[in-house]
Amino acid sequence: MAYQKILRKGLKPSTAHLAHRTVRAALNEAVRRRHITENPARIAKAPRVVEEEIVPFSRDEARRLITAAGEIRNGARFIIALSLGLRRGEALGLKWSDVTITWKHGCARGEACRRTLTAAECPVRRGSGTLTVRRSIQQLNWQHGCTPDKPCGHEHGAYCPERYGGGLVVGEVKSRAGRRVIGLPRPVIEALEAHRGQQEDEREAAANLWEEGDWVFATPIGRPTHPTPDNRAWKALLRLAGVRNARLHDARHTAATVLLELKVPLPAAMELMGWSNAAVAKRYMHVNTELVTSVAEQVGAHMWAAPNDEDEDEDGPEGALVPV
Repeated sequence: MAYQKILRKGLKPSTAHLAHRTVRAALNEAVRRRHITENPARIAKAPRVVEEEIVPFSRDEARRLITAAGEIRNGARFIIALSLGLRRGEALGLKWSDVTITWKHGCARGEACRRTLTAAECPVRRGSGTLTVRRSIQQLNWQHGCTPDKPCGHEHGAYCPERYGGGLVVGEVKSRAGRRVIGLPRPVIEALEAHRGQQEDEREAAANLWEEGDWVFATPIGRPTHPTPDNRAWKALLRLAGVRNARLHDARHTAATVLLELKVPLPAAMELMGWSNAAVAKRYMHVNTELVTSVAEQVGAHMWAAPNDEDEDEDGPEGALVPV
């Protein structure tokens, strides 16, 4: 009955499953402490969950999104999502102190540039760097603070005058696997540096309104970015790039699938994506159309390769002895 109530509210079966698992875990603990003798949640049957098919972005879609991201505010945030696969909270929780970039001269030895400019000022500079994931920003739901005898009249706790427990919360990443160091591709480094320059302009414009928090992706006055406007910016980016509607989390699936296409070893992929369980890879790494086509071409080239003369004649030329 409780699960039917959840579904009638328009929530997904997966939400009912989450409620079922939470209640079952709590009652299991009650059994362990001998408050009850049996867990009734084991008898209850949660509604069936049909897993939605997730289609990662194609290479063309990803390129269009990355190009469009260069035209919007905080666009580097979505470039990182598509190329590195950071979770939303991880990306919004980044600070500049988490980013390490080293520049080298790209000009030839002996050029005047090397004598007069620093490596960072070189017109053809080459950068390498890393990004360290340490923290995550989460949005907690507001709870009602009003009492049953004096209800506020609002359905959602966010509108309760006495609300509590909600808002943005900054914390460490949940697991040891989540704390990781990721190498930065050169285009991502350049995107971050361009974003840093834009943020400096915003800092000057905000003047004394700027709140120094060292956030990589901040509001125009330096505060951490809220997940809600972040999601709106993602939807606007999809429209700008002319790409189908999709969740921001699908960018993480895309980054994982790219690792599969590049034949990155599973242990390395797990480290980069922050997975503690190899089984998660199956959910995120998709065998997309491009990969299927590539495999088909490789099979065709292998099975239908034109044999050469040496393969046809095992006795060797002119009857020469062949080593065994």
